[in-house]
Amino acid sequence: MLLTGHSRTYDSPVAAGKGRSGRTAKRSTRRAKDGAAKKSAAKRRVGGKAAAGDGTSKRRATKNGLTVLRPVGLSEDGHSVILAPRVRGKGTYQVPIDDRLVAQLIAARDLLEAPPPPVAPRAGAVVPAAESKLTIKEIQALLREGRTVESIARKAGVDPTWIERFEGPIVWERDGMARRTQRSTLVRSRRGPSELPLGEAVVANLRRRGVVMTEEQIEAAWDSVKESRTGTWRVRFAFTSRGRPRVAEWRFDPETSEVAALNELANELGWLEPRRRRRSSR
Repeated sequence: MLLTGHSRTYDSPVAAGKGRSGRTAKRSTRRAKDGAAKKSAAKRRVGGKAAAGDGTSKRRATKNGLTVLRPVGLSEDGHSVILAPRVRGKGTYQVPIDDRLVAQLIAARDLLEAPPPPVAPRAGAVVPAAESKLTIKEIQALLREGRTVESIARKAGVDPTWIERFEGPIVWERDGMARRTQRSTLVRSRRGPSELPLGEAVVANLRRRGVVMTEEQIEAAWDSVKESRTGTWRVRFAFTSRGRPRVAEWRFDPETSEVAALNELANELGWLEPRRRRRSSR
C-alpha cells in the first residue's frame, strides 16, 4: 500500500555517495511508484463503472424505464407463464394466466396483425355482428371442458378463428394438469399406495400387458379436461390394445394432489404393487 505525505525518505551512505546516479535512481523509483498508483486508481474508477454497467446489462434490459422480461416456459401446474430477463436465462418471475392477461395479449396481437382499414359498407348493406354471445371466461371454461373450437364458435355465434385465439393457453393448462397428475400416486382401498407415481405405473403395466408404445405415443395419449361443476380434473389415457380402443380415467384434485380411479382399467394401470409385498407373497 502506497502512503504519501506521512513518511520520510532516509538515504543510505552508499546511495548518497553515488551523486547524480543515486539521485536519478531515486527519482526513477518515485516516478514508477507514482505511475503504479495512478494506474491502480484509474483501474478502480474505470473498473467500477464497467462492472456496474456489465452487471446492469446482464441482469436486465430496460425499455422506457421498464424492465424487459421474456417468456421461458410454464409453471408445473400450467397456470402461470415463467419470465426471465434474458431469453435463455433462469426464470425468476411468473405471471398467472387469467382472463386479463389473455385479453391483453389478444389486444396486442390485434395491433400487430391489424389489417388495412376496411372499406365503408354500401348504403343498405348488412354488417355482420362481431360481438360474441359468450364472454372470454365462458369460452375458456368450455375449452377446459374439452369442447371443440367449432362447437364453441357455433354457440358463441362467431368465426372459429376467434375461438382459436384463446385455445393456446388452455392447451398448455390442460397439458400441465395431465403432467401433474402423472406425478401423483394412486392409493387403492385396502391395498395402499402404488409403488410408483401414476405415469410410471401406467408405463410399467403397459409393458407387462405387452402393449408397445413409443415415448411420443405415450405422451400424446394423455389428456385432461376440467369439470366446471366440481372444479376437479378428469385425466385420460387412451391407447389401443389388441385392436380395441381403451381409455383409463382418473379424477385429479389440484388442491390436494389426490388422484382417484374412475374405472377399473384406471385402477389396474395406475397402481403397481410394492416390491416388499411382492417378495413376501412369493
